[in-house]
Amino acid sequence: MQVNGLLTSSREELRRKYLSKRKLLSSESISRASDIIFKKLIRLDEYIKAYSILLYSSCNNEVYTDKIIEHSLCTNKRVFLPRCIDSRNMEFYKLDCVSDLKNGMYGIPEPVGGEKYVNSESSVCIVPAVCFDRRGFRLGYGKGYYDRFLSRFSGFTIGIVMDEFITEKLPVLKTDVSVYKIVTDKSIIERKAN
Repeated sequence: MQVNGLLTSSREELRRKYLSKRKLLSSESISRASDIIFKKLIRLDEYIKAYSILLYSSCNNEVYTDKIIEHSLCTNKRVFLPRCIDSRNMEFYKLDCVSDLKNGMYGIPEPVGGEKYVNSESSVCIVPAVCFDRRGFRLGYGKGYYDRFLSRFSGFTIGIVMDEFITEKLPVLKTDVSVYKIVTDKSIIERKAN
């Protein structure tokens, strides 16, 4: 199948390439980059003005989100993390305390209880990715959870990733949803026109 002139298999190749690269990162380099990203993120107007923050619990050498979660809780924002409902869908649930997290479907910490997120324009969703391109499109793990969720999300979306996981242009599927902004340890990227 052709996608924007590229074979869909190129997405798998890119995913393997960037995941292999991410495995080689030291915890010190991830921590350093995560601290820089955290400091940039909390200064963004969209983050400051947001009533609700939708985050993820980092794993597999992703940008660490623990400081973002703690800061959001301490500044009285409503914090929501994803829970996989089944093999196709995830919903976000309110987190009151980090100790309320338990390993979920893929071994990723998820909120156990909590109130289900209700879509609101005064929300910011912090989106993870294997890599992003400069147009705001992401390459995830290939299950489509975030794209399905973001297709019905009405708030502001911000991707976070280390700068070395930014590429110029990814092959894009019709179901892919781009983020508005990407924060890296070296820059803040505004979404370019598709």
